Amino acid sequence: MSSSHDVKDDAPDRIGPDTTRKPSVGDRLRQVGRAFTTKDGLIGNYDYAFLFRPNIPFMKKERRAAPFFGLHARMPVLLAMLLGFQHALAMLAGIITPPIILSSSANLEGNLQAYLVSTSLIVSAILSSIQITR
Repeated sequence: MSSSHDVKDDAPDRIGPDTTRKPSVGDRLRQVGRAFTTKDGLIGNYDYAFLFRPNIPFMKKERRAAPFFGLHARMPVLLAMLLGFQHALAMLAGIITPPIILSSSANLEGNLQAYLVSTSLIVSAILSSIQITR
């Protein structure tokens, strides 16, 4: 039989309130300090070649699994910044494109088109902050 210490925090059979000790402010500051001052915290052991090497069709290459991070796993700072920048660029296309398409199909003036684009950016920022802090 396994003891209660063997059960992981995110196990599906765990029901009830979380009774583990919450990290103090000092603990969190030490974690942030380690993330920015150690090689493991900044770069980690992630396979960056997998991230930057394109998949060219019909080229013979070794087959390998994609690197994966769990829900509560620590991610290197550099990787988080790269993936966050990639997400921001991809998100901008989805936010800016609909107002441009709608304003061009309605034959609206350029300044009104710019107003719609900036309105969609502001609304998405407000709604993202609401979703993040819920």
